[in-house]
Amino acid sequence: MTKCTEKCTENDGDHICNDGNDGVSEESRQIECSVMSKGETLRYSVETGFLPLYVRDEKGGEKAAEKNEIKAGEIFFIAYRKLSSDKTRPLTFIFNGGPGSSALMLHMDCFGPRTVALGNGIDIAEFPWRLEDNADTLLTVSDLVFIDPIGTGYSRPESLIDPEKTFWGAEADVKSICSFIRLYLTRKGRFASPLYVMGESYGGFRGGAMAAQLQDIGIQLSGLVLISPALNYQDLVSLIGNDRPYIHALPTMASVAWYHKKLSDRFLSMDQETVFQEAKAWAGSRYLQALWKGNTLEEDEKRAVAVELASYTNLSVEEILQLNLRVPIEYFAGNLLREKQLFVGVYDGRCTASGKTHNYEEDPSTFRAQIPAFSMFMNLLTEEMGYVRDEEYLFSNKDLYPKWNFFTGTSNPTNRGGGFTGALGSLSRSLRRNGQMKLFVASGNYDLRCNRGAAEFAVDQLDVPFSIRKKIRLRAYEGGHMFYTNSVARAKFHSDLVAFYAET
Repeated sequence: MTKCTEKCTENDGDHICNDGNDGVSEESRQIECSVMSKGETLRYSVETGFLPLYVRDEKGGEKAAEKNEIKAGEIFFIAYRKLSSDKTRPLTFIFNGGPGSSALMLHMDCFGPRTVALGNGIDIAEFPWRLEDNADTLLTVSDLVFIDPIGTGYSRPESLIDPEKTFWGAEADVKSICSFIRLYLTRKGRFASPLYVMGESYGGFRGGAMAAQLQDIGIQLSGLVLISPALNYQDLVSLIGNDRPYIHALPTMASVAWYHKKLSDRFLSMDQETVFQEAKAWAGSRYLQALWKGNTLEEDEKRAVAVELASYTNLSVEEILQLNLRVPIEYFAGNLLREKQLFVGVYDGRCTASGKTHNYEEDPSTFRAQIPAFSMFMNLLTEEMGYVRDEEYLFSNKDLYPKWNFFTGTSNPTNRGGGFTGALGSLSRSLRRNGQMKLFVASGNYDLRCNRGAAEFAVDQLDVPFSIRKKIRLRAYEGGHMFYTNSVARAKFHSDLVAFYAET
């Protein structure tokens, strides 16, 4: 059972209570807690609060004449610090993706000292949901700061600021999170700490792009952890003329079909990893060559490829031909179990729901974990931390995605002719600048959306020397996009990260 006591010390160097001088709003508060982790008592402090973000005032004015900047918004954060440790302890900044997601899932289901009991991560947890001590909290090796970007959680823009121009775009978003990190390090005196950044999904793009921008303002990361990352949208968004997503998704489709026992006996006699690797080898050779031929592919060869593709997906040869050999993940998700009138989740192909086609609004691989996490997060804030606000905590702001300016994050340096949002250029630059920065990329074996194949291909395309590439860690876990909702996978992930942090 966690134990918490409120702490409100005026000048302890970490928290100044309601005096308005530390750049943290008056709602900021700090308490001390303890949990059990790996059989030991872990004592820590937790702080909830806001840090301001400023932008240059292009319109001038009296305030601009004084500072040449105006307050544009406030970012809400929750910070955990192990007690009896100094300010040279590793410090990790953590965020989810979306765009439009708060740090809820990584906080409550993965890294925080308190977590939600979710069982196997496939079925919705049995009500009533409960909080429990997280034996796999990353607080064992690093202090933690969970960040909610503007428009998520309690983070809000100022009323006179246009958030679409100031925050809601690939470039502006990266800049705002970098500004938050700089100010946090300044206010808390943590520049001597080894620094880590962790991002999930779109947060993978954000984290990859941030590494170089942080270097530009004098901040060097010791490590970067990308979870189910969207590093390069060209590998994830299928369009006419861009067949790469079909190739990358196929090994995960085969893994999902294997999981549901929809493949032949030859495949079912294999383990999941063997199925994945065989499908990946076929996709990168025979399948790639066929798609690259486009409409010059002979009909006999096209049918032969369709037969082989059917063996990996359990779809019929005729429907694969109707799809011109290109199977969208939503089509696969909606048709793999159609005889049972079930569809599988695109974020976790192990999860199923009733329906004849895939329905994003009812995708079981998203809401089944989010609802318990949100409920218990609010319980953690209000009951255990005593932090109560009337404003709605936006754990998933669906209004942001359609407003998001992805084009400022395109890999085309001139932005002529458009391009795909991607962080490979900036991530490569940061790794070349400092070959000692560590990189860990984690994927779920059943994540169709940000699939393992795309993540591995993106890492292989980084423009870095082989001496740097061979040190990059690629790991896959038994689960989907949020594989850490599987407690067994989370424990393995924690073990791998402990070793990652310990490496020099």
